[in-house]
Amino acid sequence: MKLNQNVLGAVHALLWIAAGVAANLTFSGSPSRAGYGILCAWWVTLYVALLVGTTWRALPAFLAVMVVALVFDAVRGTGFLYHDAPSLGSSSFWILAVVLALLWASPIAVNQLAMRIHHRFIEAGNTK
Repeated sequence: MKLNQNVLGAVHALLWIAAGVAANLTFSGSPSRAGYGILCAWWVTLYVALLVGTTWRALPAFLAVMVVALVFDAVRGTGFLYHDAPSLGSSSFWILAVVLALLWASPIAVNQLAMRIHHRFIEAGNTK
């Protein structure tokens, strides 16, 4: 059964947020909790993207949910997605959102590139 990539994008956004929040809460006494949150969220989305076969088509939904979550996080001031985010009206906030979008997209991009390389090796091995 092939899952809709938009649904997978939303699932990845929820996984990223849940892993980041869980790491932030688990390491609440550590000054490195934001780094742990990003690292945990990155690995969770990388792993799940590989398991369920997430493609590039999931990125628009994933990134849209993440930008909305970042705006909500900045307005509420929780700091789970980014600590000390600049104000929403500033250009710094939107530059931050673009940089974070690149980070958020990277697990799916890494999986897609790795799978293409893997398939090329498999196909090359089968033609011999």
